[in-house]
Amino acid sequence: MIEAPEALYISKQLNQTIKGKTITFVCAGYTPHKFTWFYGDPANYPAMLIGKTVGEAHAYGGVIEIDIEDVRLLISDGTNIRYYAPRRKASGKASVAGRI
Repeated sequence: MIEAPEALYISKQLNQTIKGKTITFVCAGYTPHKFTWFYGDPANYPAMLIGKTVGEAHAYGGVIEIDIEDVRLLISDGTNIRYYAPRRKASGKASVAGRI
């Protein structure tokens, strides 16, 4: 579970790292399981996110909300956030999880 202080710290890190960057790749539901919830069909997420610019990240209790133009991305318990610098190859599952 993301605790409120962690959410504040992570949102600050996101604002320093990815704010203003453009999303170039999205893969939702790569590792399906019973405790993942999506708004709508996850197959539509690439169309909703690719090419959009990441805005401000905010913490609301144990949830992190990221403004991505006209979309709000909510991150909560069980999410592992990773940022890989451009041209750096990610290994394993992270290699297809998403690129900004």
